[in-house]
Amino acid sequence: MAVMGKGNTRMKVNGITQVFSEIYYIPELKYNMLSMGQLQDKGVTILIQHGKCKVFHPIKGLIIQSEMRKTGCRRLQKGYSDT
Repeated sequence: MAVMGKGNTRMKVNGITQVFSEIYYIPELKYNMLSMGQLQDKGVTILIQHGKCKVFHPIKGLIIQSEMRKTGCRRLQKGYSDT
């Protein structure tokens, strides 16, 4: 699949807007995806425990928490892009 652009996106999770930078825009994808490896490269900590996935920012603390699906993936509330 072709990458058509790269930029920032904002995602509202639990009423808090988070900004993710250097996100690839791939129009052929049916769903947007977040890479745990890329999130960790940005300095966040990811904890998967007791059926939940939690993402912690070093200053802001817990920024995302989600129940895990049997597939290991979880759908988050749809965000919006400003790329």
